[in-house]
Amino acid sequence: METSLLKALENLHLADKSAVQISNPEEDYVLDLAVQNGSDDPLLAAVCSNFTVQLMSRNRLTHISTISGHVDTITKVHFGKTDCNLVYTSSKDKTARCWDIRVSNTKEVQLFKAPSAVEAELLSLDISHSDRLLCAGTEQAGTDSYLLFWDTRQNSLLGCYNECHQDDVTQVCFQPGSDRYLASGSADGLVCTFDLTETEEDDALQITSNAGSDVARVGWCGSNNNCVYAVTSDNVFHVWDALEV
Repeated sequence: METSLLKALENLHLADKSAVQISNPEEDYVLDLAVQNGSDDPLLAAVCSNFTVQLMSRNRLTHISTISGHVDTITKVHFGKTDCNLVYTSSKDKTARCWDIRVSNTKEVQLFKAPSAVEAELLSLDISHSDRLLCAGTEQAGTDSYLLFWDTRQNSLLGCYNECHQDDVTQVCFQPGSDRYLASGSADGLVCTFDLTETEEDDALQITSNAGSDVARVGWCGSNNNCVYAVTSDNVFHVWDALEV
């Protein structure tokens, strides 16, 4: 009985792996994850503490390739919404970058920088539904924290907001299916919702809600994505109506 059981175990092959090991696990750890949409075998992007993004098969969890080029900690990763072969990253090296994984994983196809007056690390990032608008949130630099906006079609800075938050902008998130609305969260405990069709920051700011402590996660929810949620650093979950508080 024991012999047959041992033989059965020796011949056992797992169809799916449940974990994947990244090189030097004792030194490198995962900071963020993103999943590619629109593919039969989608990729999983894992931001590692060694300034790289590891691309793996989501279904098989096998390593595919490595994105490298940032010179400081990568803070966020997203796949493109309309072109799933594009990968967007932000970093404490004060840049955001777009990588086309069909072309090169070591040279970005677009480099987005803050204006010279903004000397701040990029802590958060999101790409809009159309892939046309890129937004990054910064650390607090002096007395200001910034939301920076770039037009990805022209690789140009469109503008910035600097009055809504008084501490690090830890999260930015576009409303799914829309380029119009953006939610942001900060270490100041505030969650803000913006209408980006307005030209001035004061007019764009629609709602400011207080989560009571550092905001660790912001997103949209509800049947029509008409609500904004936040998770704080002390694990409290909040939900607000995006139009009325």
